Amino acid sequence: MPTGPRLLSPSSAVDLNLVKASVAALVAATLLLVGSPVVAQGDLPSAGVHPADTEPTDPSGGNTFFLETEPGQSVTGRARVVNPADQPMEIKLYLRDLVYNDQGSPSIVEGEQTDVGSWGAFTEDQVTLGPRERRVMEFLVTPPAGAEPGDHIGVVVAESRAFGGQLQVVKRNSVRLYVTIPGDARRSFEIGSVKSGLDSILFPDVVTAEVLLRNTGRIRLRPSISIGGEQVG
Repeated sequence: MPTGPRLLSPSSAVDLNLVKASVAALVAATLLLVGSPVVAQGDLPSAGVHPADTEPTDPSGGNTFFLETEPGQSVTGRARVVNPADQPMEIKLYLRDLVYNDQGSPSIVEGEQTDVGSWGAFTEDQVTLGPRERRVMEFLVTPPAGAEPGDHIGVVVAESRAFGGQLQVVKRNSVRLYVTIPGDARRSFEIGSVKSGLDSILFPDVVTAEVLLRNTGRIRLRPSISIGGEQVG
């Protein structure tokens, strides 16, 4: 069944099942518990963070940060930070690098930051929001001189801490951030692997093909797959 093109980020990979496609998604929230682990996640909702100046018709439905600037020049991003809880919440804001493993699964870099995570910070990196309060917070991104043209990927992170209660609960919510540097960017991809087999013993005339595509360049790609001239993914 045709599934349509998919957005393939630089340095990422995606496993396309040509009968029923599945794409690894970014884990948006990380829960860290200090004390007893027996805490219902719904009891203390995490802070929300979203692009402040996007529309549903924008790329990724307006749910991703997209900035563009020259090396050595600063660009301002605006994030809408939300406290969904019925009690005050202390929120820490920062940028981090995002990397992909060989299977296309993304993860946030926690150690030394070498790309987007090291290029900027929020003008106020910590804020306390009252119950149900929301506020627009700004951050600056300044790529260094000599930064490679193309798309660089990181995340905007809101780390929240709720007041009150006997347990200290910290949660993180992250949203992808693309920083595009104009220039002659490298566009390339490779086919990591191709697997095929019968869909099931009940339907021996249906063959499932699985292709692992890896974006090895610096430009977002929307790959499509065709077999025998017929587009299938």
